[in-house]
Amino acid sequence: MNTFTSKYKTRLLLSLSVASVLGFAYIWFLVTKPSRDAVKMINIVRQIRLQTSQEAVSELVRKAGNPGHARIFCGAELKPKSGQGGVSSPVSDEESSHCVYALEVSNVFQAALGLSRPSYFLINIDLDRQKVSRISVLSGIGAAESIAKIRIEEAPAEAIAVNAPSFSGDLFVARWNQTDGTPVKLKIYIKPGLDPTDRSRLYGINAACFSKIGGCRNARELLPIKEDL
Repeated sequence: MNTFTSKYKTRLLLSLSVASVLGFAYIWFLVTKPSRDAVKMINIVRQIRLQTSQEAVSELVRKAGNPGHARIFCGAELKPKSGQGGVSSPVSDEESSHCVYALEVSNVFQAALGLSRPSYFLINIDLDRQKVSRISVLSGIGAAESIAKIRIEEAPAEAIAVNAPSFSGDLFVARWNQTDGTPVKLKIYIKPGLDPTDRSRLYGINAACFSKIGGCRNARELLPIKEDL
């Protein structure tokens, strides 16, 4: 009887140990997944350019394992719903040829546990007639981006001019700092002629911000770029 009890306890302890290891592994997977997906998203945006084909973008997303729950919306799906039953208004031929690839990660799991501030990373890839026409990257820390907010827009010069102040060259960077000089907000506009090395660096969002305990503290940590840009 004692032998049976001893064997039962051993098996129970072994089962509990295995369950604990598997549980820890699953929690670790959930905690680190946003960071892993963010790295893949950064690699994707660095490989595409304006006029890259929709097929090429889809292939990059597929090879990366569909990070950030990548979704594509086209035509009527992009128009706000209105009227009875939330029906979209008719779309023009130009609108029907417009699509947006959306990739997004956030640290929902860690934030829910109180392990870090809420943060997110979003990439929108606009496609017109199956070619990339605009790349938008948004990232933020804190509720309503109260701690840090970064926005990067890459588009042809004529499209940039609609929403951005006129500027010479291929890059415009605007900063909003706290009184101690810590950046709270960064807005970056990129034109197609920017040096590829500088372009790659500007898309260097710190992926660790979305998984590490405590998260990142400000825009400088979220996007580590030179202050003289």
